[in-house]
Amino acid sequence: MNEFEIDKYINDRLNNQIDWYDQKSSHHQMWFKILKSGAITFGIFIPITSCFLHENFKLISVILSSGILFCEGMISLFNHQKNWIEYRKTSELLKQEKFMYLFKSGVYRDEKYPNITLVERCETIISNENINWANLQTNNDKKEN
Repeated sequence: MNEFEIDKYINDRLNNQIDWYDQKSSHHQMWFKILKSGAITFGIFIPITSCFLHENFKLISVILSSGILFCEGMISLFNHQKNWIEYRKTSELLKQEKFMYLFKSGVYRDEKYPNITLVERCETIISNENINWANLQTNNDKKEN
């Protein structure tokens, strides 16, 4: 694998995957924090409304409790917390491989074929993430049935 090919791999494949995992991680982090904040907020208002002995307390507490269930259900359904962590981990592993290769450190220091090693290691990281994602989807499908 020559220098042109490895530059193409880094630019077209590796950087693309790092960006994709980074964006997906940020997306899931944002939704996890929004939904978790909503659930906490709804939970806080249940005892507060009970203090006022409002005539519609039952209705208000049902609405707030439903809001908590909705937020927690969405977090669970879309695996926001797990995906946030897994995608961040994969993005950081790919970045680490890229920089170790670029600076010829770690496993790349005395490697005879560093270009091939970079591709193999990065594709293994990506493949493992895909396998983990497929297993997670399969487990979720089993839980729903």
